[in-house]
Amino acid sequence: MERTAKPTVAGIFMIVSGALSIIGAIIFVVGIGFATTFLEATPGYDAALMSGLMVFWAIIGIIVSLVTLVGGIFCLRRRLWGLALAGSILSVMQIFFLGIPALILVAMSKQEFE
Repeated sequence: MERTAKPTVAGIFMIVSGALSIIGAIIFVVGIGFATTFLEATPGYDAALMSGLMVFWAIIGIIVSLVTLVGGIFCLRRRLWGLALAGSILSVMQIFFLGIPALILVAMSKQEFE
């Protein structure tokens, strides 16, 4: 079994994608406070409902980003190919231009995982 740099590069792409997505979700949550003030001033909108929905989607984004981060770590360690593949698939949904190469590299390097 020859060790190549494919899983390492894929893991780095996944970790960067997950970290940037977590940062984006945190910025989104901070922005909810600003959006709530505008929604309260707009007639016909329920600001509490809209804020709750935004927080829900931010939490979903953070969970998906954490799976991507864990998949990237396991990809660097060349363990649990299935988790690394799942993380790379989720990475495609987060940051497309980092996720596609990560997915291809993880799929091509299956034999390097234990």
